[in-house]
Amino acid sequence: MENTITITKEDILESFEKEKAKVKIPLIIGAVLFLLLLADIAAFPVLFDSDSIALMCIAALFPLFAIAGIIACIVSDIKTKKRAMEKFETAAACAALDRAFFNVEYQSYKSASETMTKNISKIFPFVFNRFQANKRAVALYGRTRVEINSASFYLVRVVPSGESGMPTEVYDTIFQGLWFVFELEKKPDFELGVSSQDVLDKLIKPKTLKTGNEEFDKRFIVSSPDSEKALAFLSGKVSDFLLEKTKDIRKEFYLYVSKDGFLHIALETGNHLFKSKIKKFDLDEKTNEALEQIRFFTDIADEFIRYFQ
Repeated sequence: MENTITITKEDILESFEKEKAKVKIPLIIGAVLFLLLLADIAAFPVLFDSDSIALMCIAALFPLFAIAGIIACIVSDIKTKKRAMEKFETAAACAALDRAFFNVEYQSYKSASETMTKNISKIFPFVFNRFQANKRAVALYGRTRVEINSASFYLVRVVPSGESGMPTEVYDTIFQGLWFVFELEKKPDFELGVSSQDVLDKLIKPKTLKTGNEEFDKRFIVSSPDSEKALAFLSGKVSDFLLEKTKDIRKEFYLYVSKDGFLHIALETGNHLFKSKIKKFDLDEKTNEALEQIRFFTDIADEFIRYFQ
């Protein structure tokens, strides 16, 4: 049974602002220690010639403590900026989702939704034994219900570790990216899976349906138990559209249409909700970047929704 906790956009933005405020703290402490270090170095001759053993010890030992403190502040600053950037990306993603969809509801949850698990091996036709979907939003795209997930798939191996040989789990990442699920108004009378081919696929030549579009057949693996209907659907405009839409995509891409009326679109983007090229806290710029990524999914959805309404 699905167990969800709804979180608000305001909670996400507040969390980002709190983390952002922490970024300056290590820098301030480090700057103070650096200034004290310079002062200690400048006063070193006077302090070292002092009759006070305490002052001499301070003059000799303080630089060591100051340098250690400065290094600790630098490490802390890097970690704090990383956490703040993750919060920032999530805040920008929320702003972008609010602009692209209606009635957006952000959720964290302990178990996956049924739409995710029902046909998961058909949506992602690769070997895995564990997956996580730790961020999710549900919304409306026009009249269409949409679910947005940040998903990670792993192949977990158990290997002996250390001298004791105790078993340790090793996680091999198979896929990390975005997974959009659109609920179609009309249920299709066929099932269709489309996935991008990688170098290994081209070498082992997996079983795939041939559309007759040479370029499409080189780029994608097509599967369906309803081959005639699926190929008729892909012929012409749909295959040309998918080729055009994914021409600049060099990452893994998966598309699946189920008979129970769901369109699944997944794209490898890494371990963030939306992969960012921006390294500064510019919320408007990052929001626009996230919107561009969202449009990749909604443009494909538009093409399919028109067929099934």
